[in-house]
Amino acid sequence: MKKISRARDLAFKKAFSTTGHTDALRGLAKDILDIDIDTLDIEEPYSISTYIKLIDSKEYSQLHQTIKDISATVTIKDKLANLVSELQVRGALHFPERSLYYPAERYAKNYNLDGGKYQSLMPIYGINILGFDMFKEDRDGVRQFEFWDRVHQRGFPVQFIVGYLEYKKDNFFTDNQWYWRDYFLDRDIPDGAPDYIKQAALIVEYANMSEEEKRVLDLLEKFEADKQAREGFVFEEGKLEGRQEMARKALAKKYPIDEIIDLTGLTEKEIMALANA
Repeated sequence: MKKISRARDLAFKKAFSTTGHTDALRGLAKDILDIDIDTLDIEEPYSISTYIKLIDSKEYSQLHQTIKDISATVTIKDKLANLVSELQVRGALHFPERSLYYPAERYAKNYNLDGGKYQSLMPIYGINILGFDMFKEDRDGVRQFEFWDRVHQRGFPVQFIVGYLEYKKDNFFTDNQWYWRDYFLDRDIPDGAPDYIKQAALIVEYANMSEEEKRVLDLLEKFEADKQAREGFVFEEGKLEGRQEMARKALAKKYPIDEIIDLTGLTEKEIMALANA
């Protein structure tokens, strides 16, 4: 029987943002960031009908971004906060910067909400699930970062915490972190794993997918193969000439500007200058 990788974007979105099935996301937040979520309201929850509409209208870039990210409003110790999570299977140019951009963007989004200006801003928690080694100095698979006063050894009054799970590494600090490693590596889930990890694995089994979901999966496979072909251009990251040549080829094939930015690290202004040259 055909299998779907749990590290596929659609599987990630379904497992962690399906309405009525929030235990997996709560558990992930607890296991990676050590936070206890009281209530959780997912923004743009999993919706196969929405994805089909985007496919039918050929809005593939928007589809890819929609299923790639998860955002939620949560309460932690009776205080409102925001939680964002992203799955990134392969390394990308400037991903460390990008991994901070989305939490920062979500943090700023609340500014002046209902006229509250700065008091409308909420604590932000980010979880990045990585299928590559971003931190190459050791084999630890979990990291947490926050604003920290290095002089007085205290955290900042506002919580801005970003965590990383590098699931291909081989050193973790808790049993549940090891179970998440098994989960994202598509291994059998051990009997001792929490129910929320077992349920996340069950919900994304290919046999439990509807015909509509299987159609979207097939189309996403083609989209991903095409995207990998785009990324197959060989260039040296430090050489501007190589990145410019990569951008020219991508422009000739009418790739979306946002993807060219991700692939090359060039700015939109630089890319448009090449397009008009």
